[in-house]
Amino acid sequence: MSQWTPLAAMYANQRHLRFADGPDEVHHMVVGRAEVHKYGLW
Repeated sequence: MSQWTPLAAMYANQRHLRFADGPDEVHHMVVGRAEVHKYGLW
């Protein structure tokens, strides 16, 4: 496979997407934890 194919570019850019998606998951966990604590379910 050549580095000039679209698949190679998608694979290389996928690493950046992991960093962009990471904070979203952490944010969901923090908000969920706050909601659970608010109702005393934890």
